[in-house]
Amino acid sequence: MIQRCHSDPYIVIGPKTAIPHAAPDEGVNELSMSLLRLRKGVTFATDYSIQLVIVIAALDKDRHLRALMQLMKLARNDHDRQQMINAKSVYEIHEIIKKYAADP
Repeated sequence: MIQRCHSDPYIVIGPKTAIPHAAPDEGVNELSMSLLRLRKGVTFATDYSIQLVIVIAALDKDRHLRALMQLMKLARNDHDRQQMINAKSVYEIHEIIKKYAADP
């Protein structure tokens, strides 16, 4: 994933939000996601300060697309994104994520 971050301009999906990802040929054994919230943020590509990092391990090009679309909606919602960054508990973050995980 670190090598891909240097060559993939699409990992930043919204303000303060990045989705580094890997595929089976890069060691993925099962579909999974992980969230890291950084209070101060890290600089990425000198242009971005990233505070939400959602790592995606994909088994193929299709199975993670629904989750990716949900993440993009969250990343573009200024209020909810900022609420996650400022959350004081895992529960608060989970409640925000649940709004985007629900079927339409």
